[in-house]
Amino acid sequence: MSVGGIKLNGVEMPVYEYKCKVDESHALLAVTRSISEDDPGYICEECEAEMIRHFSPFGIQFKGNGFYKTDNPK
Repeated sequence: MSVGGIKLNGVEMPVYEYKCKVDESHALLAVTRSISEDDPGYICEECEAEMIRHFSPFGIQFKGNGFYKTDNPK
């Protein structure tokens, strides 16, 4: 699962992921909410421990010259 956006009432809302603070093998929780809303805190359904925000890695692709020292030898 990755962070993206979902449209609600024509407004794109971010998706936040949370993971169990105690056991990372427990399921991730995906929550869609506004950026301006405070984080209410979530509890793991499997062990009732606190859940913390999980930041997923994302792919990035650079196009053009100049991103590596071997691209533009001068």
